[in-house]
Amino acid sequence: PALASSVAEHLAPGVRLLLWSNSAREELDPVAHALGTDFALAVEVFGNGSNLGFAAASNRLAQSSDREWLLFLNPDAAVESWPDRWHVPEGALVGPVVYLPDGRQQETFGRDRTLSYEIRQRLLRRKVLPGIPSVMVNVDFVSGAAILVRRRDFLTMQGFDENFFMYYEDIDLGRRWRQSGRPVVVDPRWTVTHIGGASARARPLAGLIRSQRAAEYFHEKWTHSRLPF
Repeated sequence: PALASSVAEHLAPGVRLLLWSNSAREELDPVAHALGTDFALAVEVFGNGSNLGFAAASNRLAQSSDREWLLFLNPDAAVESWPDRWHVPEGALVGPVVYLPDGRQQETFGRDRTLSYEIRQRLLRRKVLPGIPSVMVNVDFVSGAAILVRRRDFLTMQGFDENFFMYYEDIDLGRRWRQSGRPVVVDPRWTVTHIGGASARARPLAGLIRSQRAAEYFHEKWTHSRLPF
């Protein structure tokens, strides 16, 4: 409901809200109907109850859309501010500044992942949040929790790599995006709140395993190297 309410408040009338269901359709269809009624949105549910993972499900929704622009939002996210006018660079992948519900900045954009970064984060537990920019800036990646992109550009890049079930698919997309000569940017005028980590907290061991496997695949794909742990 928070996501649907924020979309109805901030985005232009006529937006379509496409949802992917990892559970049986009959469980989400009534919810979608209620959201459409409560917030005057065109809501449509996709999925057959199978959990394809974030990357594959997002790609299916992008292919099902008939609009010029795609806005990916996690179900535990909500738009807080939205620019009155957009000046998006041609071909850009755009992310917002994302905050946790308590107002702290969330790590949702920044520099590309390196082996040294993995060691600092996974072994030493050290994180360095990027500063909040005052104007639109170029970054190496933006989080899949909230992405704005032209549909044609996303499909031209073949969307997310579906070998990622969950985690790192957005970092991989950012790298491929930049290698194609397209910019990846953060616009601080667009802000989002995101609970974050809900899936991992529900099944912490599964979350850790998925994160580790995603990191291993990412580094094997790009550097042909293995994580030292």
